[in-house]
Amino acid sequence: MVASMLQYYSVVAMLLSVVDSSTDYRLNLDQTQNESIVAAPAAAAPTAAAPKVVTSPAKFSLRGKSNASQLFQSHVEEQKEDTARQAKPVGPAALMMAAHAVVVVDLLVLGADSKQTVAIVRESEVEGRTLSAGKHEWLTSATEAGAKARFWAADTSSQGESEHICVVAAANDGTGASVLNLDASSGKVQSKAELPKEVGKGLRRGAFQVVDGHLVVLADGKVSAYPFCGQSVGKSVEAFDLAKVKSSAVAWKLQPWQRTRGVFSATDGVSTAVFGLGSKGLKLLRTIDGVA
Repeated sequence: MVASMLQYYSVVAMLLSVVDSSTDYRLNLDQTQNESIVAAPAAAAPTAAAPKVVTSPAKFSLRGKSNASQLFQSHVEEQKEDTARQAKPVGPAALMMAAHAVVVVDLLVLGADSKQTVAIVRESEVEGRTLSAGKHEWLTSATEAGAKARFWAADTSSQGESEHICVVAAANDGTGASVLNLDASSGKVQSKAELPKEVGKGLRRGAFQVVDGHLVVLADGKVSAYPFCGQSVGKSVEAFDLAKVKSSAVAWKLQPWQRTRGVFSATDGVSTAVFGLGSKGLKLLRTIDGVA
């Protein structure tokens, strides 16, 4: 490492020595592309294109006399400044980091065999990519549901031979809740349906989860199931009053780990109520002592 650095600075010093010592230099390099050293008299406008010498892609900036020691010192100081301000990368790298910084709501896999697609549901958009190669196919913005909308939850449904993605959208405070039905092959919006205002309470508090095409919301001491992915979006509501479950006065919360099809649970830390969603609606299946 040390030998390589000494060799690098020796080459730079040799290059700088062939130009008059009264010449100013400007060296600007970044991590994405190689720039060059441009020499031009400080007091006179250039009359011809300045010579270029390609350098290695180290990152620093020099403004001063042709002096190898100054070059080294400037490099050290620039590195300290970069570390202090934690400069963000530019270009594709910045876009990639920004993409990873966005909250991912859900990942949905659709299709079969080699034609499978993964839908990445983010708060701001839904993106379709091929599962095998990760190739971008389509993108649908949350603004399709409203200027201030973001996505909160998602599920899939099949209608004949076509598959659809249902995404719940609402503002940051949970108001204006609606459902967008997207074509899984193109991301195009097929329909939009409004959800009851009561849904907003659960969204705002984070007390909701997806269970078989239903948005289960815990609010006002009740568990409610709102269909949002299928034939009866928002048309009927199943609800269960948790006061019927003998327990403590501590607030209830949903158990997010529950992934059994058609089943979910809620607990208050003393008892756990297990519910089922089926053809007969929302039913309390059993109550378990403790947290299950």
